[in-house]
Amino acid sequence: MTQYPSTRKNAANMWRCDKCGLPIQDGHGTIELIDPETGEHPLGTSCLIIAYHRRCDPQPNRDAYWIRVERARGGEMLDWIEHLLEKPWFSPANAREFIRRYQDGMCTADGFKVYENAPKAGAQ
Repeated sequence: MTQYPSTRKNAANMWRCDKCGLPIQDGHGTIELIDPETGEHPLGTSCLIIAYHRRCDPQPNRDAYWIRVERARGGEMLDWIEHLLEKPWFSPANAREFIRRYQDGMCTADGFKVYENAPKAGAQ
């Protein structure tokens, strides 16, 4: 049976760590926006979006534009997208990626991915 977020108790958006793949709990990680060429704070016309637990971050002292995971959920996530779209290095394609990453992390506190069985966009 397909279960959607509205029918799943205790569903929450949990960013997933790009290194270990586990959900990142509040206070335990960041979303980093980096330049694809330098790996540092974005300066060009695009950026990469990565999320790490503090313990998994291979470069914890990197000069990146970062957001604490607990500040990038729900309505605040939309506020961040609006703010980031004012930056020359954050494009509409980056905004779509940010939203996709947010949706991919939709899970319950125990890590169950709510969207695992949801139909793909455009599927009939």
